[in-house]
Amino acid sequence: MLIKKFYIKGNGRVINGLRPFLVRLGYIYELKVATRSLFEKNEVEVIVEGSEDNIKRFWEHVKKEDVRLVKNGKGHTLTELEPYKETEPDWSYQESASFMELIYKGVEVLDRIKKKLDVLDDELRKISEKYRESKKDVFG
Repeated sequence: MLIKKFYIKGNGRVINGLRPFLVRLGYIYELKVATRSLFEKNEVEVIVEGSEDNIKRFWEHVKKEDVRLVKNGKGHTLTELEPYKETEPDWSYQESASFMELIYKGVEVLDRIKKKLDVLDDELRKISEKYRESKKDVFG
């Protein structure tokens, strides 16, 4: 199997939620995918293992489509594919870490939603109490 890499360069902050998405997208192309955020460069390094055709199709998909979960209109650019010459990533670790990140982000989002619903519940309770008080004043 062939291993290649490329970089996704963000036009703003590092692209949130992109790394786990790329790992899952790799399944469609029968690839193993490892990712790493390079915050100081505002890049995500993407390492892929598979057939030359599948790697190329995956790279073209990422280049053509806006694969970011949060689209802020700024977009991103890709470097060309190049050979990967470093130590082979621990693919199992990458897959597990990707799924754990998805779970964490899902729980985090649910927690934010719960907090907003709690605030909404408090506001509705206040409105209801004011409404009941206004009815007491009118009807005694």
